[in-house]
Amino acid sequence: MKIRTATKEDSADILKLIKELASFEKEVDAVNCTVEDINRFSFGDEKLISSLVLEVEQKVVAMAVYFFSWSTWTGKKSLYLEDLYIQKSHRKKGYATKLIQELASIALSKDCQRLDLMVLEWNVNAIELYKKHSFKLKTDWIPCRLERQDMQKLIQKA
Repeated sequence: MKIRTATKEDSADILKLIKELASFEKEVDAVNCTVEDINRFSFGDEKLISSLVLEVEQKVVAMAVYFFSWSTWTGKKSLYLEDLYIQKSHRKKGYATKLIQELASIALSKDCQRLDLMVLEWNVNAIELYKKHSFKLKTDWIPCRLERQDMQKLIQKA
């Protein structure tokens, strides 16, 4: 098992894992991301995200996609874990813990105050894993999202 920073050559593997994650989350038709998008926002001039990949026998079997945000309250950076996914045949081997440890190490090395993520309420295995590692489940915040078409409608009302 080896964890490393993803390279451009991993983009197709990352997209494959993103699609597997979407299927796991029962959102298989929601993925519009392409290899080009991953390259653009991971390795191009518009870099927004970073990724770790976990290899077993030189094959990518897991990923953690993350980015940095900033907290107005702490005045510090936070590492936001967008997605952590491990292929089904490689689960229950401690790989998620290893990826979380690596992310915590990155966060600390970048002077982050927090490591944030969201988890689906029905994903009890993930919830138990995060609790085991001292993540605090926030129940007083409600995730909100304004989709592109609604942004366009909002602007048209102005």
